[in-house]
Amino acid sequence: MTRLRARYRTKRGTAAVEFALVAPLLLLLLGGLIQFGWAVWCDSALNGAVSQASYYAFMAGPNVSTAAIVTMAEQASALGGVTATASAPACYCASGTPAAPSPAASCTTNCADGSKPGVYTTIAADYTVPRFLPLFAAPQLSETATVRIK
Repeated sequence: MTRLRARYRTKRGTAAVEFALVAPLLLLLLGGLIQFGWAVWCDSALNGAVSQASYYAFMAGPNVSTAAIVTMAEQASALGGVTATASAPACYCASGTPAAPSPAASCTTNCADGSKPGVYTTIAADYTVPRFLPLFAAPQLSETATVRIK
């Protein structure tokens, strides 16, 4: 019986040492998962902001100002620090599937396939995800949408 007690006494700290070796790796893995999940959520929020700005531009029509589109994109997101840009509405011909707008000669002449050109604007938004752990780099997110407003 004394031999078992002596054996138990020598192995008492083994679990604590093993935990001390494995715990930092587990915490690093958990931190990486949290950072990744946060980045995915931020990307979804940024995508929603660009979508809202696209919908606003579509509903406002060809007289919409780029400043209003940018304001909508920056304020539609739950994220702080979104930087948005919008191109001035311009005439483009959409052809192919999916439609890839190409610059039109003018808004009054027909496109090469005989269709009328449309007025399009491109909305882009950028966001830098805050870092959860200083070990990981801060991801830079970017979303872009091209919408026909006329």
